[in-house]
Amino acid sequence: NEGVALVVYEAMAAGLLVMTTAVGGQAEVVTNQTGVLLPADLPHDALVARIGEHLEALSGAPESIGSTAHRSGVDYAAVAAAGAAAVASRFNKAAFIGCVSHKLLGAARQPPPPWPHLQ
Repeated sequence: NEGVALVVYEAMAAGLLVMTTAVGGQAEVVTNQTGVLLPADLPHDALVARIGEHLEALSGAPESIGSTAHRSGVDYAAVAAAGAAAVASRFNKAAFIGCVSHKLLGAARQPPPPWPHLQ
């Protein structure tokens, strides 16, 4: 079983739109509120077509990227912003200090906050 690819966290933190399949831990981080999550069990041709639909919507007129894309119904700019906010709320200085103090000093560890979009 796979974890979450580091590049997913990095891209979301940078405010980039993440498109991935629901394999391993990806679905724990990327949801339809924080990225584009594609079913892992789609046949190859259907997966390629779905990816193509999103890329076509994104490659339209530049002004359409910040609004709801006409064919997919997804506000990509809002989704990317939600992804960045989700990562920022979970990976921050307080979470890092809590983890380090737990590992190095044996202090009681406070669990990280839940992903905002899963609450």
